[in-house]
Amino acid sequence: MRRILFLIIPSLILLSNCGRKKEICIGLVGPMTGKGKGYGKSMRQAMSMLVDEVNKKGGIRGRKVKLIIKDDKNNKELARKRAIEFAKENKVLIVIGHYYSSCCLSAQDVYKKAHIPTITPSATNVDVARKSEWMFRATFDDEFQGKFLANYAKKILKTENVIIIHDEDAYGSGLRDYFLEAAHNIGLKIKKIFSYNNKNPDYSFISEIKKIKTDLIFLACHAPEAAEIVKLIRKKGIKTLLLGPDALGSRAFIEKVGEYGEGIYATSPLLFDIAGEEAQVFFYKYKERYNEEPDWQAAFTYDAGIVALEAIKHAGLKREEIRKYLLSIDTPEEGIKGVTGNNYFDRHGSMVKLPMISRLTQGEFISTLMQLEVPSVFLKPEEIKKYEKEGRLFIIEGIPMFKTHVVYTGIDIIDIIDFNEKAQTVTLDFYLWFRWKGDIDPTDFEFLNGEVEDMRVIRKREEGNFHYICYRIKGIFKGSFDFKTYPFDTQILRVNLRHKKLSRIFLVYVVDVMGISETHPKVSISNWKIKKIWQYSGEQRSETSLGDPEMLTKKLTIASSTYNLAIMIKRITLPYLIKFLVPLLIVIIVCFIQFFIYPDELEVRAGIGITALLTAIAFHMSQSENLPQVGYIITSDKFFFVAYVIIFLSMVETAIVSYFFKKENIKVSFKIDRVSKILFPILYILSLIGIILWK
Repeated sequence: MRRILFLIIPSLILLSNCGRKKEICIGLVGPMTGKGKGYGKSMRQAMSMLVDEVNKKGGIRGRKVKLIIKDDKNNKELARKRAIEFAKENKVLIVIGHYYSSCCLSAQDVYKKAHIPTITPSATNVDVARKSEWMFRATFDDEFQGKFLANYAKKILKTENVIIIHDEDAYGSGLRDYFLEAAHNIGLKIKKIFSYNNKNPDYSFISEIKKIKTDLIFLACHAPEAAEIVKLIRKKGIKTLLLGPDALGSRAFIEKVGEYGEGIYATSPLLFDIAGEEAQVFFYKYKERYNEEPDWQAAFTYDAGIVALEAIKHAGLKREEIRKYLLSIDTPEEGIKGVTGNNYFDRHGSMVKLPMISRLTQGEFISTLMQLEVPSVFLKPEEIKKYEKEGRLFIIEGIPMFKTHVVYTGIDIIDIIDFNEKAQTVTLDFYLWFRWKGDIDPTDFEFLNGEVEDMRVIRKREEGNFHYICYRIKGIFKGSFDFKTYPFDTQILRVNLRHKKLSRIFLVYVVDVMGISETHPKVSISNWKIKKIWQYSGEQRSETSLGDPEMLTKKLTIASSTYNLAIMIKRITLPYLIKFLVPLLIVIIVCFIQFFIYPDELEVRAGIGITALLTAIAFHMSQSENLPQVGYIITSDKFFFVAYVIIFLSMVETAIVSYFFKKENIKVSFKIDRVSKILFPILYILSLIGIILWK
């Protein structure tokens, strides 16, 4: 016996391991410790969340994904060592990182030689992606960012002269050069340039700045050093306007600079107040998991991970094929949807993203009231010249960009008056407000999914070029609900509005993060629990030729800014269980009484089965009356289908028992009943558990 066990147990272990595929390893490298550890924390948390989500859904190609994390401390020498480690270990299919441009450039040739594709979520120096076909970038580069900032300073902030402070590393020097190039072309005067080395920074030049009269100070710096410089500038009593690049638009910078950063302008690849619904979903998932708000670094790391895993999914487990797949994602049509938008690469390996300008206000970076947007419609040369002459459009790096008015928008719910599941409508009472500057009119709006029953202005204020208006609105809003998991379903109630006339290039509605309530209003819906409420900026796109004879063969995309409220509600299942499933369970129990009745009572047993079946059908039909007509099977249907099968089988069992009894095979008939008394309840309970687990 022992010999048999000795042979069987190893065989079972071998069989259990059989078919178990190796994990897919992806690398993450960044500043997990050191003065840039805030960046590393965002990167690590975002990638960990993504990997957990992917593995929960079954992984990639039937394999679990494993994240291998390394710390480069934002040190270029250490970054190169980490790249060599990845190459020697030969485990990872792709690497997400590094954070600093200098680290990417230091490790670049190692990855190239080892044939390991990499995607940096943040490094913006132009050579990061341009000098290696194995290194990609999830954001814009410094050439565009530097020139964009110079144009914004001159044409939006109306500054005439600037002081530049820059880090001497690849990031700071690159931004300085491109800012200078654009400044020279547009007539922006540079009063003075100061620099420092981040390994041993000397900020003594700040005393000299106080003696120079200037409109703006441009900080081409990383967050840790920028925070120190801003503190010193403000402590010296210098109140000059401050402008910085994407490194300043981070949670790490906000935490380090404190109250001294109030009012500073900075670019960001992503602002959550102007971002779409995918970004808002990411925002709340991240905040729920880590009890802190994500910054753009977290969002771009998450998207870099999405693109990397999508490449592995399509290209397989060979690094060369993964690289080729990344290169093929080079048009909007080929793009991969993520939380930061549509992700695709330009010919240099950088994702096509536009900087957004934010201003630090009460500890949060929020969208400024004027952004620059690429037009969503085709413009003829004469139209471009016209808008440029009017000062409504600028050309940056050959790209026409419109001055787009930002309208801070918010909704506060007063009451959820009625929720009609069958009509798929919700009646809401709420406040809606707009705050903006300029000569546009954001109040000429319409609701895309509802009808207004009552709307009146309750507050209005104008101070010079600043405008504010607040409405109280009552309306009925249509939804499109998914009842597949009913009665365990979660639904989203929505309010969607857009401007009637102006496209996104002229006006964009953004979330008024300073004005909306962060807590759920004290509203309720009978038999439902409000899970969360969020608001987001979006857009409605349509393709048309506009009937223009010159455009008939072309597809033009027109985009309108939308503002959206979403209320996630989850059904409380107990009332349903009491109303439908408990009676259905009683019907099944009554049906099982057949097995306790003497086999010769065929009419009685059959009558019980038929009555149970008709009662179950009646319950099923009464449930359907409360829901709209849908073209699919819902979870509650499955409960009834199981009941029908059980009742039918019990009636078959009755027929079989009666047959054996009439043949005077009484022992067999009683034996079948004894087995059925145990088998049928077990079969029913297992079916219910299966429906609930795989609903």
